[in-house]
Amino acid sequence: MLYKSGSIRGISFVDKMASVIQCARNCSNTRGCTAFGYDATLRNCQVFTSPYYSSRQTPPSPDFNLYILEIYPGSRLVLLGTTMDWVTGKLECEKLGGSLMVPRTRNQVAVITSFAVKLQIHVGISRKDNLSPYLDLNGTEIELFLSPGHSEVYNCVQTYYKDLMTVPCTGYARDVVCQIPVQ
Repeated sequence: MLYKSGSIRGISFVDKMASVIQCARNCSNTRGCTAFGYDATLRNCQVFTSPYYSSRQTPPSPDFNLYILEIYPGSRLVLLGTTMDWVTGKLECEKLGGSLMVPRTRNQVAVITSFAVKLQIHVGISRKDNLSPYLDLNGTEIELFLSPGHSEVYNCVQTYYKDLMTVPCTGYARDVVCQIPVQ
């Protein structure tokens, strides 16, 4: 697996945690935390307190994932450390106590695409079939602002630069940003 890292310095601590959720809570409670890493096999949690710079590198172990946190109104955004399809991303965000990020404006798309290397991130908008409207994860109908030249072909949605585009729900790996409510 690849994770987003680079020049991250300022490790606050490395500690044993039972789960990635506990590690995320530690980061949320650590002043200045911008990212945390979790190794599922070793149960190591690393909290980082310095700026994040995007690049792709080999992880320290096969079970290590890096998660990036940013404050967003009423929630934190967590960039999962590996690409996955829409369905898997939705489930992983739910495990963290949140959901796929749901952008409602182009400005919100710009905020979340600033995390991604390729500016393509799965978001929490989908529909049941070609005859159904697109809904956010709460079931509220949402109007898509599609990228020029893209149409409503598929049932799930991702960012495409500062717009949205439809994609297959499975088998199409992209970055995933989870929106987790601030407690």
